[in-house]
Amino acid sequence: METENETEEATLKKRVLTRPLLLATLVPCLGSMQYGYNIWVINFPAVIMLDFYNGTTTDENVVDVHQHLLWVLMMIAIALFPFGGFVGTFLLGPLMDKCGRKRTLLLSNVLSLISSVILGCSKLVDAHEFSMFSRFVAGICSGMFSSAVPICLAEISPKYLRGAINTVAILFLTLGIQLGQIFALEEVLGNTKGFPILMSFSMILALFDIFLLPLFPESPRYLLIQKRNEEQAREVLKKLRGQVDVEDEIEELRLEDTAERAEKNMNIFKLLCLRSLRWKLLSIFILMIGQQFADINAAYLYAEKIYLAMGVQEHMFPYVGAGLATIFLVVNMVTIYFIDSLGRRTLLLAGLSICCACAVVLSVSIKLQETLTWLSYINAGLVITFVAAHITGPTTVPNLLTTEFFLQSSRVSGVIFAGSVYWICKFIIGLTYITIRKKVGPYGFLVFLPIPFVALVYSYKYIPETKNKTFLDIRRLMAVHVPKKILARKQTNS
Repeated sequence: METENETEEATLKKRVLTRPLLLATLVPCLGSMQYGYNIWVINFPAVIMLDFYNGTTTDENVVDVHQHLLWVLMMIAIALFPFGGFVGTFLLGPLMDKCGRKRTLLLSNVLSLISSVILGCSKLVDAHEFSMFSRFVAGICSGMFSSAVPICLAEISPKYLRGAINTVAILFLTLGIQLGQIFALEEVLGNTKGFPILMSFSMILALFDIFLLPLFPESPRYLLIQKRNEEQAREVLKKLRGQVDVEDEIEELRLEDTAERAEKNMNIFKLLCLRSLRWKLLSIFILMIGQQFADINAAYLYAEKIYLAMGVQEHMFPYVGAGLATIFLVVNMVTIYFIDSLGRRTLLLAGLSICCACAVVLSVSIKLQETLTWLSYINAGLVITFVAAHITGPTTVPNLLTTEFFLQSSRVSGVIFAGSVYWICKFIIGLTYITIRKKVGPYGFLVFLPIPFVALVYSYKYIPETKNKTFLDIRRLMAVHVPKKILARKQTNS
């Protein structure tokens, strides 16, 4: 009886979020906050950007430039951001394995600092080519942050808290978006004079992160498995876990090191050719395109039409959006609380199901609200539900599963693959969605709906639950779970 109590007490102790672990979680997440801030200030203040391009083309004596040409320039500038993200994701691979996790985050923040200065100078230089270049550079450091932060958090987390700790990155991303929304208000920095400060504000977050990161330890998994420094890894684990006995985790790392011999010196090209990882890559591919094409940006775009039908004045849209961001922050906090108890699979299936259902209903009801004005209030609730469900499932879970599906030596390559799919999808959506919306109106939700629906069906059939499991347990589970499901389906069909 005493042995059982001691075991239960030891388990509860491992689940405690210690102060060093909390701080080691929050500091890297400042990178996610910078990424969220850049998402908003680079993609959404369209009127300011349009005025800027109008001014620069006039200074170059281009007479009677059509509004269409200005919009084309702006769309190219917006598309350069995800293209930069794609480039940044590929730069991450050699950096993380050669320089380590902490130094890669430091380099990412240095690049973010340079990017912020370039963005702030885009108005002063007064050339739209320079503005486009600055967005490309901002995309590169955003691509690095979006991939590096989840890897760092996954590698410092105990298995019982891995879901919650990884979801903190999404919380900071949402916080960065809200900060961008507030600063982009016309009364704050969303005006011609405030434009340089608005674009360069993330340098403060970068400086703060550069100052704090050297105070925190390197990933213990990186130290033991890739650098072969077991003693240093043990000391880091003792500090993060707040306990002297960490031999269970050290043994887990040794077993993982032994199990992944086929994946040593992995890169993205070797990863694509390794047969044992193909189901993981297919799963990540389907989850990432499902995440992107269950398009959260569509909800934001159609929300404006709903606000107008509700009688909200157009100049009040930014304030309503900033207010709604607070609701989404609360949703993030709830997700952090439940992801390690309800599980990844439950949240993913629930989120995708609600997003698909809301997309179908909104496609019909947004059109009907032109004659039935009371429907606009229901539509507003549906948009909030759509975004909340997206944050809970499609936004959070695929990024977490990407870090969980791969062992240490192949994790960076797996995240690069997922990040590449993510940024390519974002690039396609950025170039096509506004045009599609103009063509089909409120039925824009339905254009991409088959993709998240396929992701929902695939997740239901083939994605296992990974909560409270070690990376090695997840590897074994995937090796058995997917082939068993496929075999059962073949037997049913025959």
